[in-house]
Amino acid sequence: MSHAELKEDEILGLWRSEDETVKIEIYKDEASNSLSGKIVWVEIDEEDPPPAFDVLNPDPSLREQPIVGLQCITGLVFHNRKKEWKNGQLYHPEEGKSYHLKGWLDDDKILHLRASVDSLSLLGQTFKWYGA
Repeated sequence: MSHAELKEDEILGLWRSEDETVKIEIYKDEASNSLSGKIVWVEIDEEDPPPAFDVLNPDPSLREQPIVGLQCITGLVFHNRKKEWKNGQLYHPEEGKSYHLKGWLDDDKILHLRASVDSLSLLGQTFKWYGA
């Protein structure tokens, strides 16, 4: 698939993390006219289980919400000229922090999500997600 054929809804659906420990679903948020994502599955490591609830959320009223079902991506908007999704936010429940987010698909249909502390994406990390 060439980037010229890329469409806004190309990343809708289920994605699994590179280490296969998390699955997210990216969906259209009609209210904000952008794409959002939620955690739909987390692998449970019996020796070092991840938290079941969002215990590090900076908002104490949200600390009892389950990780599975948690909305972790908001505000992604497709930019046709650059063929990428930008202006999003990623909430990372293992840190209780939010980051700027942008994403793009490569020619192998691997979704790259770049979370960064700055809006220019200079200081951050890119994660690969695969169709689930």
